[in-house]
Amino acid sequence: MKKLLILFTFVLLSFSGFCQDYTSLATYAFESDDDYKQAEIKIMECANYLLINPMDLEPRNRYSAVQFIVKWMGGTPDYSFAIQPEAMEITKDRPDLFSMYMACISKAAVENSETTLTEKEMHEKAVDYLINYCSDEENKLKTSKGLRKVIKARNQ
Repeated sequence: MKKLLILFTFVLLSFSGFCQDYTSLATYAFESDDDYKQAEIKIMECANYLLINPMDLEPRNRYSAVQFIVKWMGGTPDYSFAIQPEAMEITKDRPDLFSMYMACISKAAVENSETTLTEKEMHEKAVDYLINYCSDEENKLKTSKGLRKVIKARNQ
């Protein structure tokens, strides 16, 4: 019984090591172009975290990850982010969708850093990620009217 308890404790502690804590990112200072470049790994980590976890899981972590992404997007010299009018249409009056869109577009940019994407191509990839996320009901993020229009148009 004692060995079983020790094993259970070890397994529990092992899993807790995999939990991400993004709240410390609030203190990250972008002081040089190199800081932005080095942060790309963390940007991908944050975006992937947001895209694999439901909206109601760890709200403080989600908020911190989104804030870090937005801060990075606002200053990175390597990418240009212009929010397309279509993005505003699909996220209209929905901060939850807009924050996920920001995570999606930053993921699209960094993931495709070897090939420079146009703003439209980045937007399309971001919308793909957003549609995939919203299509999983376990993520608890409902599509907007604008996003449903995009899905319908793509299915025709």
